[in-house]
Amino acid sequence: MKYPGLVLGVFLIVGLMAVPAALAQVSIGGDQGVYEVRCNVDGAAVYFDSTFIGYTSQGILEVPVFISGTPYKTFTVSKPGYETYKAPILHIPSPGETIVLHATLKANQIASTAMLNILSDPSGATVYEDGVNEGIVPPSGVLLIGDVVPGNHVVELSLAGFRTFTTDVNVNPNEVKIVRITLVPVTTGGLSVTSIPTGADVYIDDLFKGPSPVTVTDLSPGSHTVRVKLSGYQDWSSQVQVNAGANSQVTAGMAPAATTPTTAPSPTKAGGFPVIVFSGMAIALILYPVIKKT
Repeated sequence: MKYPGLVLGVFLIVGLMAVPAALAQVSIGGDQGVYEVRCNVDGAAVYFDSTFIGYTSQGILEVPVFISGTPYKTFTVSKPGYETYKAPILHIPSPGETIVLHATLKANQIASTAMLNILSDPSGATVYEDGVNEGIVPPSGVLLIGDVVPGNHVVELSLAGFRTFTTDVNVNPNEVKIVRITLVPVTTGGLSVTSIPTGADVYIDDLFKGPSPVTVTDLSPGSHTVRVKLSGYQDWSSQVQVNAGANSQVTAGMAPAATTPTTAPSPTKAGGFPVIVFSGMAIALILYPVIKKT
């Protein structure tokens, strides 16, 4: 070779120029670390900030990052049917370090409504659900209540002549709950007695029930005698009809007792009796001689 030194010098120059370029290529982005996203759901989509990264497999997705790159601030994990999980990224991994990011997805809670079938014997009762009037049981004896939120509810049935029925009912999503109810007849009635003025003694069928106002709830259906007594007032009495399952009311208007006026005796004048006596004796003395002569 004619110019071996020249050729060697060219290789050296090219080599020296290539080294900085290679070093620069390695130094771009710096060394790498790893974020390991762990999720309780497979196939969940992972985002760093707003950038899609990939899907979890067996609950894990590894995400390599350059140390000198722009750090991520948040990570998001989502999947249809689950609530989206989002959290901040608080640490940047050191070269070769792995930082674990945990994400727990919760299934969406979809509340499906239920239905209540109220079977009442007898029919005609008014039905309340949690205090809301749901209607009257038709002659068929079945009342349907739809769109019932799953959970516990208070069902009440009310019908004149029968005891009010109350029960707790628990329903599940999409359930058709059948509630069978047999109403119990009421065999007694009530009576409330008031008086003007108040505080009078109340007797029902000659049995003392207390001062007015008073309510008695265990009376047999039919007619009952009510008497009301109060000092200084005339006694009050009446016949009152009591019906089973109902509460009758009566008010006694008390009239003041009548008073008898008293007449004071005429006063006797002082000394009247002695004057009459002495006058009679004087007349007798005068007439005695005359009578004797005759």
